[in-house]
Parts: sequence; C-alpha cells; structure tokens
Amino acid sequence: MTKSEIFTAAWELAERGATDFGGSKKEYFAEALKIVHADNAKMASVEEGQERAALLNSIHTNASKALENGANIDMAKIHYFVRQARSNKEYASMDYIKKMANHFKNKVA
Repeated sequence: MTKSEIFTAAWELAERGATDFGGSKKEYFAEALKIVHADNAKMASVEEGQERAALLNSIHTNASKALENGANIDMAKIHYFVRQARSNKEYASMDYIKKMANHFKNKVA
C-alpha cells in the first residue's frame, strides 16, 4: 500500500467515525491513520511470512531433486538451514533465502 493509499483509507475511516459518532473528520484522522498503518504492517508481515515459507519449501524440494540427479549436496546441512530459518527470522535474511532458492533451482535445471 502506498502512502497515498494509506492516507486515503485513513480519511475514509475518519469520515465513518465522524458520521457514526459526530464531530469532524479532523478529530478522527490521527487515530484512523494509526489504525490503517498498523493493519498495513500486519498484512505485509503475513505476506512476507508466506513468501518465506514458500521459498524454504522450494529450497528443500529442489535440493532433494538435485541430490537425486547426482549433485554433491549435504542434505543434513540443508535440513538444518531450513529448520533454523523457519524457527528464527534473524537466522537468515530474505535476500539470503532468495539467493539459496535460486541456487538450488539452477542445480535442478
């Protein structure tokens, strides 16, 4: 959501507050902006979590396929990496996970 969309949504929420409870939109805008911003942050977090899970699954799957095709891969290290990355966000950044996913995708191809 862009800043413009966040502010538009906040104004719409403030307008609903003013209609339902009386007063002007200005009185409700600050709180509406906080609400919309918090909701936007939650959605971004959920989307990142889903992307992270999908990438980790693809790393595991593609590493297994590459191993079957004769690649020299230590699957114990892959299992450890995937397990740690799932349980601890600080263990591996999204950039590193994307890099690993591309690496194993290329090994299968």
